Amino acid sequence: MTVLLGTLVLVGRVLLVLILVVLVLAVVLLLAPVGLAVRWTPEFGIVVQACAGPVRRMLYPWRHHQEPPKNKPDKKAEKQPAKAAAKPVSAPPASAVPPGRQAPEASAAAVHPAPSASGPQSTPQDSGAAAPEGEPEPPLPPVGPEPEELTPGEQDALLGAARLFFGALAPYRARLLKGVQVDRLQVFWTVTGEDAADTAVAYGRRIALSNNLLTLARQYLTIRAQSLRLEPDFTGTLAEKRIFSCQIRTRPYIILMILFYLMRRDKQGRSPLEQIQDKLAALT
Repeated sequence: MTVLLGTLVLVGRVLLVLILVVLVLAVVLLLAPVGLAVRWTPEFGIVVQACAGPVRRMLYPWRHHQEPPKNKPDKKAEKQPAKAAAKPVSAPPASAVPPGRQAPEASAAAVHPAPSASGPQSTPQDSGAAAPEGEPEPPLPPVGPEPEELTPGEQDALLGAARLFFGALAPYRARLLKGVQVDRLQVFWTVTGEDAADTAVAYGRRIALSNNLLTLARQYLTIRAQSLRLEPDFTGTLAEKRIFSCQIRTRPYIILMILFYLMRRDKQGRSPLEQIQDKLAALT
């Protein structure tokens, strides 16, 4: 009996130690700083990395190797043309040549081909010559405006989605978002319209929308920006230099609480997350 009680006490102590270890690990994981590194460029698209201390993990895209693997040259295919080129062209045997005729010279036939009956053939030196007058040169493709300009309704939908997000976190909005930091924010964007006047009007609308979104976000988030630039691009040549990158740092328990408030349903049975999706549906 005493041995059985001692065994039960020992097992209880081991279980208690295991539970305490699991709780400590859960607290450490919930309080450990984590983050996302987001970067977008026209060349590579969007790249998202998860950060936990010094550890980084690629989240999107899965295949983060941007450059495709180089194809190895086929050595067999290279050797075959070389052998064919090295093999001399011999004249047909005398027995195969009909009487009264001479065997053709292989070297002369190989080096100087006979001209066709239709006319003289173009040589490599003639490749840069002008085209005939009857064939006009193909026109250059026209450079049109960018199809990404937001209409006033789409701008209102974007602002409405941002207000729904921040409004859903009340009354603990300030306490929750205080632990979310946006570091190393770098933005360079351009606006191009159909002509100079349309570009100026579109630039005015886009700069007003950007300032409103940034002002709204800075009321609740800690944002440290490196460079924020929005410029009108009248010629459309600066679009390939666009960039957006930032690092979002927070703690896992804050993410769980934000998801809880976004998925909480109201009296009509709808959650703020569904309302935000309805607003963003107008942008697609």
